[in-house]
Amino acid sequence: MDISVDMIKERFISQSCAVLRESGKKYTPLAGVRLFDGACLPNYLTIGRCGELAGSLGAAFQPLPEENKLVMCVADDMFLILDELCLPKILNLAIAAFDYYRNYENQLMNAVYRGADMQELLDLTEPYFKNPAFIANWHGEVFAFTKAYANDYFRSAWSHIVKKRRLPLSSVQTLRNSPNYYTVTHKNTTAIFEFPDNDFKCIIGKVDSPLDYHLYLQIMQCKTPVTDTTCVLATTLLSALESINPPQEATSLSELFCDLLDKKTVDPEKLNWVLVTLGWEKCDHFLLLSFWNSEGSLTAEVLCGELKTSLVRGQMFIWNERPLMLICESDFAEVKVQIEQLVNELSFICGVSMPFSRWDMLSVQFKQTETSIRYCDQNSRISLCIDHIWEYLFDQLEDMVNISQLFHPAVITLANYDRKKNAQLLLTLYVYLSNERSLSLSADKLFVHRNTLLYRLHQINELVDVDLTNDEVRAHIVLSYRMMKNADDPA
Repeated sequence: MDISVDMIKERFISQSCAVLRESGKKYTPLAGVRLFDGACLPNYLTIGRCGELAGSLGAAFQPLPEENKLVMCVADDMFLILDELCLPKILNLAIAAFDYYRNYENQLMNAVYRGADMQELLDLTEPYFKNPAFIANWHGEVFAFTKAYANDYFRSAWSHIVKKRRLPLSSVQTLRNSPNYYTVTHKNTTAIFEFPDNDFKCIIGKVDSPLDYHLYLQIMQCKTPVTDTTCVLATTLLSALESINPPQEATSLSELFCDLLDKKTVDPEKLNWVLVTLGWEKCDHFLLLSFWNSEGSLTAEVLCGELKTSLVRGQMFIWNERPLMLICESDFAEVKVQIEQLVNELSFICGVSMPFSRWDMLSVQFKQTETSIRYCDQNSRISLCIDHIWEYLFDQLEDMVNISQLFHPAVITLANYDRKKNAQLLLTLYVYLSNERSLSLSADKLFVHRNTLLYRLHQINELVDVDLTNDEVRAHIVLSYRMMKNADDPA
């Protein structure tokens, strides 16, 4: 735990030692306590008289107070001037402050080493937070809670926690929908939610464990100021929770997605919990990404781990030995850039589904990612289903009917002629129709002279009797050609 100047200041004030003046970056970590010896080492708390220490601060320390009546704690370019005449008392307070915070961390770590559970860890924090707290998993199952009750604002939810060991989803949604909250960055794990009308604040933290069971910590600060110090203490508790084994009944958040892919029915409330846990409750459309290691050099677990470390958004998990990711459609542009930086190093192909909003159709989205990978262009490692929509439709048709029965007769006739004569009449007709029957565009696409194109069209007209002015006939021929190519060359 990094103890900062601001944390030392809080302890001084709590011990009735007023701070008269301060300067510098209050969050800078400190590493110890020592008496002034003429050299102010960085990241150390130094206690001395103003006259002795002022020289190390330069212009920041003006005007100079009475040299012998005040003492100061200094860390690099930071200082506190304290309303205290007795230097030994200040030194003892500083040492006690370090001991106070280190003792908190040591108690938690010692408990982890001896195999303590979540309840024991949470019990150790009560003297430090002096406020109700609980630990729940991704679907509201409460594993531990303190003995104190919250104020009236949270009393009904707290009663539910104690009696049923369940956190009501509505309570979490209320917090997430509150406009009065701000994020405190401590390893990107803690945030503060504030309810001014109720004189109520929450410190919220989460643990994204390797086992993916997503712990959720909430500390209710009732009529208690929330400071940087309380967030540091909360983050230290989260670090301890990361180090312990999950309860036997804990389940992975991703198990719900695996159940959906297996076409199993899932509890709607659990699905809502997942969306809230991942911050997706306001997301309208999602994408499923599938990753295939083209060289077979990485196992699914290794590839999933590498991607989870490198990609800042989305939920990684493994299903049927395939690394998958779920992500909000709005986040894909950012993630795509990150994936592009990894594809060559890790040698994988990424298939991307069509956007979706129905979770009960997740297995369909997986088929779309498989199609994307199957028809991925050789020059691209990220393949979108939307770019292969015809191939996807044809693949789905193959499971239901013999698609050769859907071919237009003219397409079958021209394909047989081409095989016997080694000609290109079917391709010529397809290009001609695809370019809105433009002779110049079609000739350019086929790399032939305009007269050659006219000759081929004349041959086609002699072989098949079709009305190319009919838009439905033209569409049927184009679709038949694509289905035939997909069947002959399925990538």
